[in-house]
This record gives sequence, C-alpha cells and structure tokens, in this order.
Amino acid sequence: MQCRSHPTTPASNTCNTCGEWLCDACTMDINGRLFCRACLARLASAEAQPHDAPHGYRPPPPPGFVPIPPHMYGKPRPNSFFTFIFSFFPGANYMYLGLMKRGLAAMGWFFLNIYLLTLVGGSIIGGPLTVLLALCLPVSYLAFMFDGFNIRRRICAGEVVPDDIDDVIAFLRRNKKPLLILLALCVGLGIAGSLLGAILRPLLSLIPLVIIGLLFYIVFKKKA
Repeated sequence: MQCRSHPTTPASNTCNTCGEWLCDACTMDINGRLFCRACLARLASAEAQPHDAPHGYRPPPPPGFVPIPPHMYGKPRPNSFFTFIFSFFPGANYMYLGLMKRGLAAMGWFFLNIYLLTLVGGSIIGGPLTVLLALCLPVSYLAFMFDGFNIRRRICAGEVVPDDIDDVIAFLRRNKKPLLILLALCVGLGIAGSLLGAILRPLLSLIPLVIIGLLFYIVFKKKA
C-alpha cells in the first residue's frame, strides 16, 4: 500500500479515525494513537471548549472517530514490512502477529503436506493423489500469506483476534463431504492406475518381440 499524500512512498501506518494509509512523515502519534493531519485538525477543533460550556463539558467525537480499545493501549501495531517478510515462511507471520497456535498449525500442515507428497509419490496410491498434494502446497502457501495480512488489518482496526483455528475447522466441517469424495476419488484413481500399469507392463514388454516376429515373417515370406 502507498501513502495517501505521497503515492511514491510505501505506507507504514493507518489513521485511527479515517483508516487511510500513511507514511511515517504523515503520521501524527498522540499518546499512542495515530492520526492523519486532517483528522487531528478536526479532532482539535471539536475539542475546543465553548466559552459558555458548563464545568466538565466533553465535546462529542468527530464523525468517523474510532476509539482505541483498552487492550490496545500502549501496544505497538504490527509492522507491515515485517508481516510481509515473515509471510515467506509458512506460519511465521502468524507468530509475529502473536498467534502462536495458528502459526504452529500452519507450519505443521505445510511440512506434513511435503512429507505426504514424498511418501505418496512412489506408492501404489500415487498419481492423482500426488497431483492433489502438489497443488495443496502453493494454495496453502498463498492462503497463509494473505490470511496473515488480513489478520494484521483486523488487529490494526482494534479487533481482538483469538489465537485458534476454529474458522479452519468450521470450514472443513462444512465441506467434509466433497473433501472426502475428492480424497477417495484420488486414492481410487491412484490404485486403479497402479493395477492397470501392473497388467499392461508385461504386455508392453512383448511389443518388441511382436515387431521382430513380423519382420522375420516378412523377410522369409519374400524369399519363399
């Protein structure tokens, strides 16, 4: 993302009021709360106490003002650059964002996928199942990367993100039937392909003998 006021400068923060992306030069840090210059000016004008205001008067917040939740007081925002760098290591971006369980689950799934791919590659259930596992690697890699950026955006917006994988488990439960059908289909095709190969392999080895026999037949038939 680029800064709203400086299109050639990468953004590193977001305004706590309007949500616009800002670079360090455009960010105004007031007691741990980040503002753009326009929102800070509106906030200052709104907080100007009228001359006839009663004691203890508190002006209403400006339109679009989003207060910082109590759990975010004094807590630094996750840096977008480090989130991007850690995204290249499956699960590390979640750990950087403070989600250790989600990070370990993502890392475990990624390396388990690699292990299953090497295990299945030379077995009787290879073939389609190998292709399926090979496709899961880049898909899960990109899913972890973009999910990390989405979680960072939620954290910067003040949302409390739980450290669990309940959303992933809910997705698997909702789609368990098609996933099981796909897995069974891949295993069945792999076994069928292996059995068919075992039957056809001896027949294919006879092809050179058949060709040699035809050549001998043609030669001796002409001589006769």
